[in-house]
Amino acid sequence: MTRRGLPSTLRTNFRDDIQLLNSGFVRFWAAAGLVAALLLPLALTNFWTGVANQVFIAVIGALALNLLTGTTGQISLGHAGFVAAGAFTVAALITHFEAPFGFVLLAAAIIGAILGILVGLPALRLKGLYLAVSTLAAHFVILVGVGQYQSTISYGSGFTIPSPSIFALEIGSERAWYFFLLPFALGVLLLNLNWLRSAYGRAWMAIRHRDVAAEALGINVALYKLLAIWPWSSSAGSARYWARASARYSSLCCLTSSASLPIRFPSCRALVARPSTCRWACSAWRCCCS
Repeated sequence: MTRRGLPSTLRTNFRDDIQLLNSGFVRFWAAAGLVAALLLPLALTNFWTGVANQVFIAVIGALALNLLTGTTGQISLGHAGFVAAGAFTVAALITHFEAPFGFVLLAAAIIGAILGILVGLPALRLKGLYLAVSTLAAHFVILVGVGQYQSTISYGSGFTIPSPSIFALEIGSERAWYFFLLPFALGVLLLNLNWLRSAYGRAWMAIRHRDVAAEALGINVALYKLLAIWPWSSSAGSARYWARASARYSSLCCLTSSASLPIRFPSCRALVARPSTCRWACSAWRCCCS
């Protein structure tokens, strides 16, 4: 709470500083946004509901990259490689072993985390452009590996993924995917917000501002950089599972990110929905002119 006579943005104790919904204004608009998101599929066609699903998937991937680049300040150009690793982990487990839904999701996250640590260990002494180049090299190594696997198993034609089911309920329609991905994306967002308010998040932000000063304050810079890499890479791997399962076909995407979490949803919406919106606008313009 703030004391009388003090600015509304000034916090006088730690509990108020770490609150997510710290005012009635924020709580009202958070509830209004949640209600609007729950009612949105009722007003959308099947196509635009699918676009909304892709936005949620992009949000999960962007929040993963935001944790490494925006929060910790470590530049990465290899995000798409870890996304591809998660995608082909899903393809291999479902194609060869017919693995269940929960196991496939966990395996995609674990493979992404292992690859992230393997790439992060040699790159701990690198920063800036050199770190970016090392992650770009890892990206191409991963793509060559999964490309060889795809050409050997499916002769370059991709993999068809069946619709997953939870408790005998199949998630097959776009609307079903919407109501499944919405809480998942919100959960990842809340996890990231709470991470930023923890000791780990504050250590990551200290490293982003100045790693030498953070080390002088007693922060184990190498350890915390690795701790930022594994949730980034594991989230990237699991995000690609949703993209493969909801689209039922493989493709590759690369997302950019910044340090501000609240703009992840609108920025991902603009990134994913822009092509479809432009096509719709052009079609409407041609109909009006004809």
